[in-house]
Amino acid sequence: MTNVDDNEETARELALFAAVDPENLSSVADTDCGETGVISIASAHMRRVFARFSEVLLVDCSHKTNRYNYQLLTFVGMNEFGEGAVVHQSLIEANGDWHMERAIDHFKRFHPTRINLLQVIVVDKDLNEIRVLEANFPAARILLCHFHVIKYLKEMRSKPEFGKISSDNARKIDAAVHKMVYASSEHKYKEAHESLKGICERCGIDRFFKYFEKNWHSCTDRWVYYASYTPPLQQSHKQQIGELLWQAERRNRQFDVYGQLYQGVGSIRSEEAERLRIQVD
Repeated sequence: MTNVDDNEETARELALFAAVDPENLSSVADTDCGETGVISIASAHMRRVFARFSEVLLVDCSHKTNRYNYQLLTFVGMNEFGEGAVVHQSLIEANGDWHMERAIDHFKRFHPTRINLLQVIVVDKDLNEIRVLEANFPAARILLCHFHVIKYLKEMRSKPEFGKISSDNARKIDAAVHKMVYASSEHKYKEAHESLKGICERCGIDRFFKYFEKNWHSCTDRWVYYASYTPPLQQSHKQQIGELLWQAERRNRQFDVYGQLYQGVGSIRSEEAERLRIQVD
């Protein structure tokens, strides 16, 4: 954002956001060029949700959210009903390491007492995101969303550089991928893996299998059902998350669920406008 009017309007919106509730927080990080690189917000409601259920986090990024092509980085937690709840949002100039680092730093500042409880982070497929998240949350497990794994490998399989195959062979490859993702044991994974290898060899798309070996076979603990559960319990990602949420609910059961989790944001009070809580990096 370089336009003065846009900067003023953004500052005004952040001031109004802070005036709604003294517990609303926002933070802005500028690039070395003086442009706005990251804008992060967390409402009082978002902070309450994460304060109650801090064990699980889903991180995802939406692209081209405005005319500047900024990306919306969203951190989603889960409540005791298994429903997703946004706990942090950062509007980022680009999906680079610096921007991710600033957004995560803002997130940590917004939730200083709960970060150490985070155990599982679910992401889609961005390897840069994974690397930055691992560096900032070394105690948390980084898992890949099963839906995105299947979708992404299907898209990669259809790329022309890997060769053209019949629709029947394409379905067989997709089926083998699905079996690998949901393999309940190492034996079942190896069976599906050998099946994928055989299909690729027969179809003449060995390059796709080599790509899979290099980028996916080496990190099965992130996306394969049997390899990503926490011993000794054989649980799916959903079951693991459910158990973590139950532990969080037991820890917080003395609070009124509906009063704390669904309390709405109060009306804007102009006399609180001076309580601007924008922290400029």
